[in-house]
Amino acid sequence: MLKSLRPRRTYPPAKYDAAQKMLLNRPSTMQDVADFVTEYISSDTLGIIATTWLIVADQSALGILDTKCLILSALHSDAVDYPKTGRPVPIDRIPRPDSRLRPDWSAPETARVSDPRRYYVSQRAIGRLYREIDLPAVETIGREEHFQHWDVGESDQASLRKVLEAFRTRESYKCSGAFAAVKERVLDHISIDRHDAALVTEIWDLYKNYASELQTICSDHTLSRGKDAMLTEEEVVVGTIVAQCSQPRKRKDLMSNLREHATALVDAIRGDLAGGIETLPRKSMERAWVALRISMIEEDLFGARSFAWIAMGEIFEVIRNIEASEGLF
Repeated sequence: MLKSLRPRRTYPPAKYDAAQKMLLNRPSTMQDVADFVTEYISSDTLGIIATTWLIVADQSALGILDTKCLILSALHSDAVDYPKTGRPVPIDRIPRPDSRLRPDWSAPETARVSDPRRYYVSQRAIGRLYREIDLPAVETIGREEHFQHWDVGESDQASLRKVLEAFRTRESYKCSGAFAAVKERVLDHISIDRHDAALVTEIWDLYKNYASELQTICSDHTLSRGKDAMLTEEEVVVGTIVAQCSQPRKRKDLMSNLREHATALVDAIRGDLAGGIETLPRKSMERAWVALRISMIEEDLFGARSFAWIAMGEIFEVIRNIEASEGLF
């Protein structure tokens, strides 16, 4: 390790006395559990303590060695144990920062950090890192713009006919390096020259259902209140929301819900691609390969790109299972 990266000073770890548990003089009941959960929601101060610690350390010349920071560290330990001890840290025990001004890095995304009456320019490392990040505001994408390729120009039946014709004639398509590599691995196990039209139609219907469900997820998890607002396909894949929000907790909760719904959708599609319990591995691979081919043919349509990732995931899973059963690794 570079000497410049080594800590110049070291300190012994803090020692905190364990918080006393809240005990009952009788057996606990489900009503006690319900009462605790309700109380915990309103009494949990862990986030307040952590944020106050950062602000005090930013403002004080002593940094994290400030007396208030040391007190906050001990309170933080107690707050972490709150679910186990049943004893909350009262908010009136939390020391307040010396100044009412807040460091610029703590401002909500939609706030004006240039207002000297509310924020100051932090000179700490966290402040400098904060100012180095320049993310342009992302305008909310409307449904009409986002789904410009969803239903314009051709009906579902016309789209299906195009897909079936592409499979029948083995029409050439764009082949990226990653796709070519997947194709070579698939060819080690199955033939991809011909596919039953009924199978192609089944997987195409699965793709359309997936795209419809994905559209619903995009619409239900946007931060904007506009009736046409929705997330992009990329946001759902990554599991994030790029729109600015003045309430970080709201975005965090919405992102958690987004990931939960997206994961459930992907798991369901993976299960449908794999087929039933009696479906042989190589048949599952063929189904996943057809899904990948459809996503390449329909690549300009909403949902096609993420559908391709799901298909490739299933292909890799089948290859891993086949090679494991054959003792190849």
